[in-house]
Amino acid sequence: MNYSLYRADSMKLIRDPKKRHELLLSEKSSNGIKVIPSQSRYKYDPMPPLVIENNKFKIEEVLLDELVRSENQFPTPLYVYSKRRLIENYLTFEHAFSSAFSKYGMNVIINYACKANSNPTILRILLELGANIDAVTVEEVKHCMACGYEPNQIFYTGVSNSKEDINWLLENGVQINFDAIEDLKKINKINLEHLRTGSFRVIPNISAGHHHKTHTGHEGSKFGVPYSQIVEAYAHLVDLGVKKFGIHCHIGSGSLEVEPFIATVNAMMEILTKLKKELGIEVSYIDFGGGFGVPYRLENEPINLKEVAESSAKIIHNRLKELGYKTLPEIHYEPGRYIVCDASVILTRVNTIKRSGDTNYALVDASMATLIRPAMYDSYHHILSEKSANSNITEKEEYCVAGRVCESGDVLNKRIMLPKLSEGDILIITNAGAYGYQMALATYNGIGLPAQVMISEKSIYPISNPLVTQEIYGLSRAYNYMKLFNE
Repeated sequence: MNYSLYRADSMKLIRDPKKRHELLLSEKSSNGIKVIPSQSRYKYDPMPPLVIENNKFKIEEVLLDELVRSENQFPTPLYVYSKRRLIENYLTFEHAFSSAFSKYGMNVIINYACKANSNPTILRILLELGANIDAVTVEEVKHCMACGYEPNQIFYTGVSNSKEDINWLLENGVQINFDAIEDLKKINKINLEHLRTGSFRVIPNISAGHHHKTHTGHEGSKFGVPYSQIVEAYAHLVDLGVKKFGIHCHIGSGSLEVEPFIATVNAMMEILTKLKKELGIEVSYIDFGGGFGVPYRLENEPINLKEVAESSAKIIHNRLKELGYKTLPEIHYEPGRYIVCDASVILTRVNTIKRSGDTNYALVDASMATLIRPAMYDSYHHILSEKSANSNITEKEEYCVAGRVCESGDVLNKRIMLPKLSEGDILIITNAGAYGYQMALATYNGIGLPAQVMISEKSIYPISNPLVTQEIYGLSRAYNYMKLFNE
């Protein structure tokens, strides 16, 4: 069973990982600590973070009606997050890996992949939990620093790096996992003294993910140093006088299988063997990236984190011992989707019900501008009606849930059985926390961005306001249109 740990009064989180892990294994409460048992991990009906009470859906202690049908209702579409579920996911991941590696005397560092969702409130919650950051652009680095992260808490693994990017990162003390040998040529001589730990993202020739567009670890990938060039890359670091080293890989995003992660561990151990034998290099950290998937479909099983963690820890310890490592390296992981995905849903209102040919459309105010994953990756997001919480409603019809963007591809779910719908009904799009709002389209069709709210027990906290596209257009007019026509 998983647990979320809060102080009963202030909801302040317990910062000491060891203390958290002890309490994760206990149902006792002491010293004002309230231990809240979760539902089964990814138990469906309802999907997290939803629960049913008196035939109505709620998130934590807040009924969805309070969000979209009350006097102070929020406009739809609306992203809704559960603070409890967010924390629970982080603690589950952290405990699985920290407990497995600590048996072998290795420390695990969690670098949250902020590209999944970089809302400042989410970043602050994870900072309080002890998370570091995996960033892929300088803009993400600056954003996370503005949200309270120190430069030494941020690990940068970007592609297509400019000279300005690399030197700014070095000057500001951010650790870089270089993407290419060519990146080293962009370092100003004055900044070589800041290159304290030299690290590359490497291609292990293993790739996995929920869609071919999310595979990144294969030969020919645009990301990282090709397998055949890895020793050469580290030789360049040695030539620059670097004495301390790290290594990074990432095979892809959204895998639910254990095998690709174990295969990656074995591949990385082979790479470390080459570096040790040919260059005498021992790394101070190994970053295995992220890619841990979540179940989007009813038939999907969750990934077995415990098996990944325990198998990986054993292999790494034994192989490094064989190599004669003097000091065991830190082990880094970069979960993103796993932390935030099922902590959020989108609430959307039905505008029109109509039939076209054999298709029964439920046309809603959300769209591919709100959630692009179905259009971009053919991704499945399960959808519920607010009526789905009422066990007395048994009549169902098949619908194609589509949005208001002028694109035939703007379909959120092609075929879903739902209680008979009417205009004005609220639908709930699940698993929306990762690559949802983060990839939303602010200007297409002039739709803008939806609001976001965070639920914490009985409280509702707005964490971003709607962004009306006219505001963006207004900036453009101010800088271009008005200047042009007023001259």
